[in-house]
Amino acid sequence: MFGGNPSLGGRFPVTRVVLGCNDAAVSKTSAAGNAIALVGIGARGFILFRAFQQLRRHAVNPDMEDPGAKLTRWLPAIAPVALAVVVAVGVATVSAWGAVVGGVLTVASLLVVVIAGIVFAAYLWLAAEDYRRKEGYVVCEADYADAPRQIKATMRRIYRSARAVRVGRAHQDGMFGELELDRLVFAAAEQAILSSEVAAGVRDLKPDAQESDRELIAVADTQIKAITEHLVEVERTLKRSASTADHLSKKIAEPEKRWAEQKAADEARTAAQDRRRRAREKLEEATVEAKAKVPVEAADIEERIAAVATGYDEVTQVSGGEEGEKVDSPSHVSSTDEDPKAVGPAAIRAAKYSAVQATKRSSGGVRKLKKLLDENTAAGDQRNG
Repeated sequence: MFGGNPSLGGRFPVTRVVLGCNDAAVSKTSAAGNAIALVGIGARGFILFRAFQQLRRHAVNPDMEDPGAKLTRWLPAIAPVALAVVVAVGVATVSAWGAVVGGVLTVASLLVVVIAGIVFAAYLWLAAEDYRRKEGYVVCEADYADAPRQIKATMRRIYRSARAVRVGRAHQDGMFGELELDRLVFAAAEQAILSSEVAAGVRDLKPDAQESDRELIAVADTQIKAITEHLVEVERTLKRSASTADHLSKKIAEPEKRWAEQKAADEARTAAQDRRRRAREKLEEATVEAKAKVPVEAADIEERIAAVATGYDEVTQVSGGEEGEKVDSPSHVSSTDEDPKAVGPAAIRAAKYSAVQATKRSSGGVRKLKKLLDENTAAGDQRNG
């Protein structure tokens, strides 16, 4: 009553304590409610899982036709119908409201159709399984719920061994012929149903049993024991059979496995050879290109620079001689101790170009330098020849 007036908590400490206790109680109640809800969801999930496991572990009567086929035949049509519905809804919504709104509605319809399809498929499957059980075509663990625990565990191992034989390569290839495996498992399931009925009768009779009923209860216990021993023997036999069938299936698959391994090794070897061939071709091409390209020698650059510097000096001397300065005859260029072959035509042309650029202001000196260099070039060519 004081929740709407916080000032009351400040005036009356007792009221503040009461309000705090109420809030804590509400919080604890809410937490407890959430925990109970989670436990309930978990329990329902476990119950559904157990029901699915009980329906999955079943035996089929080989002397009957499947009565649930008329229901399960609609299962393959669910996916195409759902796709057609989604496409129709998408086209209609996009045409009516545009791409954005139509796309959103299409996605929403897709989710609805997928959920509805899953629910409908589960309903058909459960209805078919229930109809099979009612008609006696299928016997599952739920049909002998009152059987002793040992019999239930033995039947699970029988189902497991029978399934191991069925999925083996030898059985799928038809090497065992008309194997009466389904008939054996179904007969064992019928024995489990009998043990369940007997155990339920003993359980109901014991609270009110009299002295005259003890003999009947003893006979029932003997029957349950005999059924248990029989099922244990069936389970052991099937386990050995499953082991033998699995060994045979591995033997059958061994040549194919070796062939697949050999094929993979050959493919890997071929791929390695192909990589080696491509790498070798690439290396050979690179080697040929490296041989074809003449590398630039550092000595050539040095000779070119030296020739240009020499030419510049000679141009300077020639230009100075025209202005009245006494200079030595430039004929020493051709009479130098250097071998003309070492200079080369390229160096002489570079010197000629550098001399022209360096002595633009002295046309007379340039003409004399050109004439001198031409004579040296001709003399060098004659000596090389």
